[in-house]
Amino acid sequence: MKKNLEPLKDALEELADFARKMEPTEYAYFYRLMERMENNVEICILVRDDRLEKLEAILRRDWNLVKRMYGDMWKMDLQNEKERYRFLQLLTEIEWYLEGKGLMRMEEKRYGYAN
Repeated sequence: MKKNLEPLKDALEELADFARKMEPTEYAYFYRLMERMENNVEICILVRDDRLEKLEAILRRDWNLVKRMYGDMWKMDLQNEKERYRFLQLLTEIEWYLEGKGLMRMEEKRYGYAN
């Protein structure tokens, strides 16, 4: 079960990297939420498995907060087409995971369009 969290952690980390490059005043809170979610996943990876349900509930709560506060952010103006595609792809991967659909997809389908 823990190995399924690694792709989620990677996606959150990459999404935080996007936010880190943006205008600090606009996306600072978004970055902090991504970082918090990533830290929670990392803690779960390092400790016991028996709290995964609680972790997923916390991650869903944080993700819903992100969506509520930054609904229009998904339309942000990224200069590079590949960056824009990868950003939206990461959002989708995280959403799939948190909806319970993406566990396998995140593990099996690693896209490299923006790399």
